[in-house]
Amino acid sequence: MMIDIKTSNSLVNEMINSDLQLTASILVEECKLQWEDRKNHRDLKPKKWPRKKLNLLRVVPNKLCEIINFQSKWCVKCLPNKDICSSLHLKNKHGIIVKDILKIWEEDLCPIAKTRRKKRIKPQPKKKITGTKSWGKDT
Repeated sequence: MMIDIKTSNSLVNEMINSDLQLTASILVEECKLQWEDRKNHRDLKPKKWPRKKLNLLRVVPNKLCEIINFQSKWCVKCLPNKDICSSLHLKNKHGIIVKDILKIWEEDLCPIAKTRRKKRIKPQPKKKITGTKSWGKDT
């Protein structure tokens, strides 16, 4: 994704449909258990990976990333004050009404992402080449 590092963690977690902190802590616990198994010469148990969830980022246009970046940077008009150019700041300080990123995500994009069906394309089976004709040789 092309979003700025200052973007809120809650928005990022919602967009990727996962909690990275929770996933990391589960992975650490699994690794600790595997280390104990190795140390005590026991058979390793496979890691328990969480189930994959619906990828909500498939419907995110690049324009949304630009809006996210715009609303997470410093306001150029208020630069000495170092105010973040959020929708609330734009409304209160400059009288400009811009829809908040979370509202755009929740109201406009999430319903599209959740109702969209995956189109599964079955791969074509590879055709076997039969015959013993040798190419390039005159017989």
